[in-house]
Amino acid sequence: MQQFKILRCTIILATILLSGCIPPPPPPVPPSPLTQGNVQLSLEKGRTTQNQVLQAFGPPNVSSINSDGQVVWTYQQIAVSSATQASADIFTILFLSDSSAARSGQRSQRMMTLIVTFDHSVVSDYRSLATQF
Repeated sequence: MQQFKILRCTIILATILLSGCIPPPPPPVPPSPLTQGNVQLSLEKGRTTQNQVLQAFGPPNVSSINSDGQVVWTYQQIAVSSATQASADIFTILFLSDSSAARSGQRSQRMMTLIVTFDHSVVSDYRSLATQF
């Protein structure tokens, strides 16, 4: 009976200790309005106003005036995502206490740039570029 209590306490203690070794999942990233799809849906040359661009994408990162005297807004967003895949077995976790050696990770980066040119507060031109590596 005494051995059963010791075994039971050991299992409970091991469960509590090991639950602290598991990292919490990363917080969800809110979706960004700055995507190729939203650019195509939201912008129309000669029709879309500055206020509509502001509502669709928020304030620009950079606002400038080009050589023709037109207002130019530049948006840029960089998103980094990393995924870790744990492949540790129970032996590694219980006895070596280093599951990081058995993990493999991938990291990717996505960058979106949008340049909008206005003529009298209406979109006269825009260019967008999305890269991922």
